[in-house]
Amino acid sequence: VRIITSADTSNVKVVQITSPFLRSLSHTRAKSGDVITIKGSNFQSARGTSKVTFGAVEATSYVDWGNREIEVRVPRDARSGSVRVQTAKGNSNIRNIVIVSPYITRASPVALKPGEQINISGGNFGRTRGTGYVSIGSTRLASTYYKTWSDRVIQVEIPTNMRSGALKVVTANG
Repeated sequence: VRIITSADTSNVKVVQITSPFLRSLSHTRAKSGDVITIKGSNFQSARGTSKVTFGAVEATSYVDWGNREIEVRVPRDARSGSVRVQTAKGNSNIRNIVIVSPYITRASPVALKPGEQINISGGNFGRTRGTGYVSIGSTRLASTYYKTWSDRVIQVEIPTNMRSGALKVVTANG
């Protein structure tokens, strides 16, 4: 740091910034499960309690961690937005990423009988169904059960042979 006044210039002192600095992401578009490389500085040579966050979602799978480069898997619940590195020395600046994987924010109703319809809200479903599908448990719904498919809402009828299970939307992006 050098201070310049109208009368004179001060001596020079070096200031060291220790908080992490995020320079770049290997991908600005990714799917859940993709590995992205974060380049920058001051990430610390060992991860310890440091972490990478995608918005409010903390990554849980790290391929490699170094002082200048991190390889991390995009979390399943990540949404488009900011990526940040957090260490004991502070928080990094952010870089933005677009997550293209589908996600569910709401399913209604959650208790229903065969023949009734369920509305699935979320995002990144795609404007049209294409090769996308909905599954409940291990059962993938046949084409005849889709009533509506848009980027944010899917409406399907529950088949007569359906059992309870986890609801999942699968598209070409994950």
